Amino acid sequence: MNGVMIVPPHGIIFVLDPENKDALIPEYVDSVVANCTDTCVSVATQAPVDGETEIFMASEVIPPSDLLQVAQCEILVPNGQIALITSDLERIFHLRLPVGRARVTVWVDVIDGPAKVVVEAKAA
Repeated sequence: MNGVMIVPPHGIIFVLDPENKDALIPEYVDSVVANCTDTCVSVATQAPVDGETEIFMASEVIPPSDLLQVAQCEILVPNGQIALITSDLERIFHLRLPVGRARVTVWVDVIDGPAKVVVEAKAA
């Protein structure tokens, strides 16, 4: 599993099919760390002023016992790809998947301002 250390702008990242022009970003809810629509998963991270966030994404993840699962959603991947991007549209990770639906599972280290985020994205 590959990971990166980044400072996500606005303290949020998104998982979606980057070529899906109809992707709908979930509404931000202050007390919710991860939220889903049928085309996108949003995940809150720690605030940029608090430093870097460690982010991992893979198609197969052994569920991390030291992290909390905060989401398991199915999203549309009409173009056979899924990406983890920042609010500035910077691609952090990119995976090829079969056209259709992807199951996205998210784990974090803490609920309030996670400094570690693990994302599994695989064909549903």
